[in-house]
Amino acid sequence: MADKTLLVLLYLAERNEENTISSDNLESKLSKDGTTIVHLYQAITTFASTSPNEYLRFIAFQLLSRLITLCKDDAKIFLLKELLTSCPFETMKSAAIGIVKDNIAQGLNKAYKRKSADKSSIFASRVIVDTFLPHILRFESSSVLVNEKEFSEKHGFIMQGLNFYIFLLMRDEKNLVRIYFTI
Repeated sequence: MADKTLLVLLYLAERNEENTISSDNLESKLSKDGTTIVHLYQAITTFASTSPNEYLRFIAFQLLSRLITLCKDDAKIFLLKELLTSCPFETMKSAAIGIVKDNIAQGLNKAYKRKSADKSSIFASRVIVDTFLPHILRFESSSVLVNEKEFSEKHGFIMQGLNFYIFLLMRDEKNLVRIYFTI
């Protein structure tokens, strides 16, 4: 039953236009029982992180990515920051870095195509470094280096974080996000 539900939700999400959900709409009720977009987002995140079926996890992750794509930049920033800071699942935090990278790549592509940077995406600006880098390149404690179990749990996130930093250095040729001034 979960697979059919996910596929229907993904189908419905694919039929909507991008950049339509603002941060004001995140708490809007979707049903009579009071379910909001944030509740749906949290349920999908939990399911994508805990489902034993890899096929269902993949569909849930695709749905989560699509739901984020439907949002305007302010709502995207909020949802992605929530994933990186509040999500209890390390695997989802690692996956969230990939979604952030996808949004930055899209923002940079749009910004490079435009002659003026006035109407660029927030994902092609210094806001990205200020908002996400402290959460992605965080070093919580040195116990990660000593404790093998803790290192094993955090390894994916650490590697994705380093990959994110390299991605910014390589991808942002015009230094729009000002990563070179952050070092």
